Amino acid sequence: MWWNENFNSRVVVGRDDFSVRILKAFPVLRENIEAFMDSLCFSSPKYVSKYDLDIFTRLFWPWSHLVQVWTSLVGHPGYQKNGTFNTTIEALNEHRMTPGSYVFRISMSCNGYWSIGYVASDGKIVQVLCFGLPMIDYLYYGKQQGLYKFPNGKDWEDDLSAVSNLKTRVTVCEYDNDNTDSITCKICGVDLNDIQLEPCGHFVCKQCCKKM
Repeated sequence: MWWNENFNSRVVVGRDDFSVRILKAFPVLRENIEAFMDSLCFSSPKYVSKYDLDIFTRLFWPWSHLVQVWTSLVGHPGYQKNGTFNTTIEALNEHRMTPGSYVFRISMSCNGYWSIGYVASDGKIVQVLCFGLPMIDYLYYGKQQGLYKFPNGKDWEDDLSAVSNLKTRVTVCEYDNDNTDSITCKICGVDLNDIQLEPCGHFVCKQCCKKM
């Protein structure tokens, strides 16, 4: 693991020390290193923890395309820096007459996950957590399906295929919850799980699976 190779058993390092090491791994970051570090320092503006890097990597994986994915997402017009459930509602309220409008943010309640809010065909604002796929893939496939068409209500032409990890796929497998411990879907918190996603193994209900 990159962290262990650079910092051994330490769990927290100074921001400057981390910056020097990460630039050796990704020299292309040199002009944007401060913005990159601002995105990565979840715990403290002066330090980086092993936990911070783990969360950051989960958000912008795969590691081999970390900088490309980070650049594409934080520079995207639909990205909400420090966004919350309420700021998502506020942003999309202005675009209720434009189904397919969407914004996305790093989840404040589920560390290491993204949340997408979008205007459905009936004008309702829906917010979902993203499991099992890189965020780039969610946006790419969501656009193909007509769910995420207008970032923050804008008619914006993007091409995410260049950084989309197209080798990643989710297989949907229905299961009989009569023979399984029934658990409420973690996304909507209402319906019971009916679907298992592979290869990640997460369980969701049919309705939330359709929204993905």
